[in-house]
Amino acid sequence: MVTFRTFGEKDMHANFRLMTISLACLLLSAALLCPGDLFAQASQAKGYLVIIGGGSRPDRVMQLFADLAKRHGTGRIVVIQDASADPEETGKSQAAEIARYTDRKVEWFHVTRENANQAETLEFMEGAGGIFFSGGVQTRLTELMNGTRLLDLIHGIYRSGGVIGGTSAGAAVLSRMMLTGDEKRYSGEDVLRRIESDNIVTTEGFGFLEDVIVDQHFVRRSRHNRLMSLVLENPGKIGIDEQTAVVRHPDDKFEVIGERQAIIYDATEAVIVAPDAKPPRALSGYNLKLHIPSAA
Repeated sequence: MVTFRTFGEKDMHANFRLMTISLACLLLSAALLCPGDLFAQASQAKGYLVIIGGGSRPDRVMQLFADLAKRHGTGRIVVIQDASADPEETGKSQAAEIARYTDRKVEWFHVTRENANQAETLEFMEGAGGIFFSGGVQTRLTELMNGTRLLDLIHGIYRSGGVIGGTSAGAAVLSRMMLTGDEKRYSGEDVLRRIESDNIVTTEGFGFLEDVIVDQHFVRRSRHNRLMSLVLENPGKIGIDEQTAVVRHPDDKFEVIGERQAIIYDATEAVIVAPDAKPPRALSGYNLKLHIPSAA
């Protein structure tokens, strides 16, 4: 059972299972709670994930992230901004932004492939209550951090009760299957125009979400075709839109706060037709449902 809950309004219940979530706008006044049994989550983590699809970051979302960080360790927050093309400037500005919401120390840290395995880096991160990944290009982060002691330590912070947050590329990197933003057969003006098999490029992300994929800036940048392609090929994925905050709780429930509506692709009862191996490789299916619950 999926429950759509709006503060101060009567709950609405829908007896369909969730396949893909994307939020159309900035979410501040409604919550979407998704029971964890809809996703095969193996993690028993005690921490939280605050996943922001990009764009401006609402005060309430950043305040929540800072408050959750206070519950763990020293409450100190570390910004990792190396998805950015200008990591130093992004680190300074992102840390200054988050510092407005907390009385605990907020610092930024420049990751390299070398220091991601050094004892000094691990000592610096120890005791942090929250880690925040800034936006940019998500593959920059995975190339620096996958398979390192630093990423293992951050997973440890999450498992023991800390909060891990990210925006845009920093949100996309949180899932195990990560979108790179590329397509295998198209580029330039031709991207995002087809629903085809074996076309969307993915790679391994950081794995905080095992059975969920995050697609950021979703509605604003017309990424429906990309996500529908992945839904038809990989059931059980989630996409979120720009300026949207999704919070994963330790009980594996997902909460979304909002003021407009959510877009949900529901393929749990769909009949998916296997595409031809040769062009045009078009994906097709039947009984793929679309739900748009609106906030009051």
